[in-house]
Parts: sequence; structure tokens; C-alpha cells
Amino acid sequence: MGWNWTKRRQVCFAQNFDIKMLEPGDNTKAIEFAKKAKQPGYCGSCYGASPAGECCNSCNAVKKAYIAKSWDINQADHIEQCVAEGWTNEATQQKGEGCRLHGRLVVKKIPGVFHVALGESLNFFGMHVHSTNGVNNYDYSHTIHKLSFGIDSENFGNSLRGATLKISPGPVRVQYFLKVVATDVNPLSGELIQTYQYSVTQHTDRLEEASALPGVFFKFDISPMLVTMTQYRRSFVSFLIDLCAIIGGVATVAGIIDSMAYKAERALSKKVQIGKAY
Repeated sequence: MGWNWTKRRQVCFAQNFDIKMLEPGDNTKAIEFAKKAKQPGYCGSCYGASPAGECCNSCNAVKKAYIAKSWDINQADHIEQCVAEGWTNEATQQKGEGCRLHGRLVVKKIPGVFHVALGESLNFFGMHVHSTNGVNNYDYSHTIHKLSFGIDSENFGNSLRGATLKISPGPVRVQYFLKVVATDVNPLSGELIQTYQYSVTQHTDRLEEASALPGVFFKFDISPMLVTMTQYRRSFVSFLIDLCAIIGGVATVAGIIDSMAYKAERALSKKVQIGKAY
């Protein structure tokens, strides 16, 4: 369905701008167009994404026009502006590569979301959007080595540490829903640690709408509650009391077992004496 939609869109371009339809991989016409990009008075085509008379003189301008129409650039090697800027060659060289992300974010203590999505990020009319190429071939499998709020601790509060998700390539939206709770830790050292711990649920959707943004989304909700964890050491007297209770419990159970065994033995002996053992 996605390929037919794209093909109909290309036919529309050919009718409006008299551009020869090209087979996949044949960008000869686009290379010829790219030679005109630096000439005075050049007005690049928006390929049907903008009203007639408007110019798109850069690859970024064409991508913005596509985003406004909720279109995706599946064959950027046929767009003269992108060919002239070498954008398609760069995208081809990066095919099959992965990435490792790390950093810090400052968030407010209100519900929010941050995401990791492929493609070039753009600010379009005050909205954060992504321009993608060949979105159906992206692999959103990932491993989260560490995700923490506040001071990181290996003992608690990092539910996604080492989490791995394997997904077959395609337009996928992975959502992690995080319930964050403020936590004060009072260790034996006496130094207060103020951090956060969270619980997490995960949901994965296969996207069918071309306008939906695939990626990995983290939606967090910070609870107004505060959890206090205090570490303490019990006294020696308490240890002795617990030890005596354990010994007493073991002795009691042993006595019950011994009494049951003695009664069973006596009953069996009586049956043997009167010849009823068998």
C-alpha cells in the first residue's frame, strides 16, 4: 500500500511539472537539474508539495514542504536540490549503521516525553518534526544500558538497565511509560541521597499511517509522593533475641517430629506383638 501511494504521488508530479518518470536507481535527470542550482535566478521545484510559483532552493526547503503535506521523501536521489547538496550520497554511506547515544536532559516535575527518532530533525512552524528517508527499512532494535532520573544507583531506581528489545525492520513506535517517584535514601554513612526511582511498562505499535513518527518514546509521569529509605543496623541484643527465637523454633519442630516418630514406632511394635503387622 505504501509503494502504490508513493507511485501515485510521483505521477502527480509528472503531470504538473512535466518531469520524466525515472526508474529506481536512475538519477540522470536529477543530476542534470542539479547543475542549474547555483545559476542566478534559480527557482527550484517543490515537486507538488507547495503552490505553483513558490521556490524550494534547498533540500531542506523541499523536505519542509513535504512535511507540510505529510509526505515522505522515499526517493531523494530524484530531487535536484538533494543531489546538489550530496544529501543522498551521505544517506547511502550511512545505510546499515547504528548509533550510541548518551547525555543528560533537564526536565520539569510535570508529565512529559522525550524520544529518539531517525532522520533529520526540523523545527516546522514551532513543531518538532523529523524528515526521514526509506523509513520502512529502519531497524528500531535497541539496548538501554542506563536510564535514570537524578543520581544513578546500581542498587535501585534503574528498571531499564540492560533492557534489550529486538524488532524486525519497519515503521515501529516503541513507547516506555515511566512512573517516577522521588526517593530520599539515608545510608549508614549519614549522607542523604536525593534521587528518583521508577517503574516501567512497554508497548510497541506497527505504524500504518505515513504521517505518524516512528521511534522510541519515553513518556514519564513524576508522582507527587516521596519515598524515604533508611538504612540501619540492629543492636547486638536484638541479634541474640532473634538467634534464640530461631534455636527455639528448631528445637520445637524437632521435638514434634521425634514425638510423632516415637508414637509410630510404639504402634508398629504392638501390631508385631499380636501378629497384625502384615
